[in-house]
Amino acid sequence: MINKIICYIRGIEIIETPEEKVRQEYVRRLVEEYGYPKELIDVEVPIQLGRDETKKADIVIYRSEKDKEKRENHYIIVECKEPDIKFPDGEKQLKSYINATTAQIGIWTNGIEFKYWKRLKEPDRYEEKGYLPKYGQEYGDKKILKKDLRPASNLQLKFDRIHNDIYANYKAGNKTKVFYQVIYLLFVKIQDEKRYNSDRSTQKSTSQGRATHSFG
Repeated sequence: MINKIICYIRGIEIIETPEEKVRQEYVRRLVEEYGYPKELIDVEVPIQLGRDETKKADIVIYRSEKDKEKRENHYIIVECKEPDIKFPDGEKQLKSYINATTAQIGIWTNGIEFKYWKRLKEPDRYEEKGYLPKYGQEYGDKKILKKDLRPASNLQLKFDRIHNDIYANYKAGNKTKVFYQVIYLLFVKIQDEKRYNSDRSTQKSTSQGRATHSFG
């Protein structure tokens, strides 16, 4: 039996494959976590690599809706692989897409690992990065503040991603240690939220005290 899913960007029914599942999860993440508008994202975009060679990029983000309509001025290109495919398989393919377009950022993912590159001015030169800027930001912009954060969706998927990322980069590969690393992260997050709420309460009380003093 062939499973089908609805494409998050195009809204049409498509066949669910391991690679397609990775692509659909990532475009959803681009919109819901990074804030990139659906109207600027396209999938299976033809890229002209030579006179007689055309291949399709998995995901492309444009600067404007007009650019998307004309399929020009590419900004970000994403190469998706199924989870069993390991890096660097597909890296050269991704960079060939970037070289053939105006794209400034390249992303490689198999749903577990994520690689990011910023295109440099020199031909065929890239700087590897550790993250993707949110919509409206560029590499080198100020750090994200609490007020910039968005409510989380699909926490189970996020916990799985954190676990897999730690496991993939943990040399010993000890599952017990990986589990405790995830617990440590959750504990730190809880403490951070408690401190943040405490600071807000203190600021509110101080502000109210000043107001009472001013009018008393």
